[in-house]
Amino acid sequence: MPRVMTVDDSRAVRTIIAKQLTALGCEVEEAEDGKAALDKLQDIAVDLVLLDVTMPVMDGPAMLAGLRQSGNRTPVIMLTSEAKRSVIAEALKLGIDDYILKPFKPEELAEKVKKSLNLAGGSAPAADEGEAAVTLPSPAAGAATTEGKQFIDVLVVDDMENVAKRLRALLPSHVTLHAVMSAQAALAACKERVCRVILVDYDLPDVSAALLSTQLKVLQPHAAVVALALKPPNTAQFVSEVQAKGFADALYKPFSPETMEDFVQQYFDKQDLLVREDNLVRLGSFNGKPERMERYFTRLDSLFPPALETIAAACFEGVVVDLSQATLHPERMPRLLASVSSRCSNMGLRVLVVGGTDVKKLLGGYEETKGIPCFADTTSAKAQAA
Repeated sequence: MPRVMTVDDSRAVRTIIAKQLTALGCEVEEAEDGKAALDKLQDIAVDLVLLDVTMPVMDGPAMLAGLRQSGNRTPVIMLTSEAKRSVIAEALKLGIDDYILKPFKPEELAEKVKKSLNLAGGSAPAADEGEAAVTLPSPAAGAATTEGKQFIDVLVVDDMENVAKRLRALLPSHVTLHAVMSAQAALAACKERVCRVILVDYDLPDVSAALLSTQLKVLQPHAAVVALALKPPNTAQFVSEVQAKGFADALYKPFSPETMEDFVQQYFDKQDLLVREDNLVRLGSFNGKPERMERYFTRLDSLFPPALETIAAACFEGVVVDLSQATLHPERMPRLLASVSSRCSNMGLRVLVVGGTDVKKLLGGYEETKGIPCFADTTSAKAQAA
């Protein structure tokens, strides 16, 4: 039976993870901070460590550094609410096998744990008729070792040079990009670098898209592999098709500023919009153009359900929504909170809000939100929601 250690200062998170790991047939060890974990690991051996980033006494990166300095090469999956490239890149240099951004879905955790413990089998999808298979290196040459590798945000695999140039012009300057023009070059790049997202031309000449996607994921298990294609008549059907071949999603050519803004929000900025800590949910501010405000609230609305499910699963009685940094649109914010309140009511959860007099006034102006309690600080709100 595999033994897994979960290191997190949140008892609720440890309980959720322990429950999921037990269901996978794992023996679970727990530690509330990095120092306690290192002390335990002097007496016991584990097959995998699930490590939170932000903890008192000793945080995740410090514990990871101590673990590696002692010669312990136990695989580590880092759990972090930080989507910043610098945080993840530093952890990769110290030798983590993978990372998961909080809030995470149970199936995502299960998939990555099974992959690290080699609990999940499976074979590569068959090549489509008429497609040639790429010459693939063996999985032994994969990305289990990440130390010393360059971290890049986006790897572009397309045989047309202008595709990468257009992407570079539309992506924010802080998002790093590397481009290659063939499947073999992509495989080589994935052995030399660590990528966040890999964009692959779905119609690369003489290449099996299914096999290439599978092998890229072996080399880069933490990366999202996205298909690049001309927009088809039926996008839903096409997304189902590419997902069946191992891609996470599809991105359509030709690119537009709006498309790339959505892409950046989906893969790089979404954790800044909604961050959950136990039963506290903090909302980030909107920094885009005014005409993109609706997308900001649509994104928030899509991020709330998994966060609420995790809070309910941890048996909290209430959800604290911190609006201190959020953008208080006079119509859209009340609608969002009314939707959250309705979801919480169905799950048996109370909703409490943190904000100033402007928030209280905004909520009081709508029938659906005027009954939501409003507090000046998170400490007071969490005490009522415990």
